Amino acid sequence: MGIVSHLISNFSRKPVFGYRAMVFATIATAFLGMLVWGHHMFISGLSPYSAIAFSVLTMAIGAPSAVKTFNWIATAWAERWN
Repeated sequence: MGIVSHLISNFSRKPVFGYRAMVFATIATAFLGMLVWGHHMFISGLSPYSAIAFSVLTMAIGAPSAVKTFNWIATAWAERWN
């Protein structure tokens, strides 16, 4: 994600839009990524309550990913064509 941010910023010749939000979204993605390992174990007889928790965490990882995608699009928007 950091490499993608750098490449988009470099080719757009602009700084990353919402840099601070991008940093927090990356940290949140890393943190939530460590917690969602159980979504691979739904077939293994995981208790239903654990499955609910892992499902919610798996869906929650979409929020910081959406922030990153929005920031990438906003960075590349109205690119200068010299």
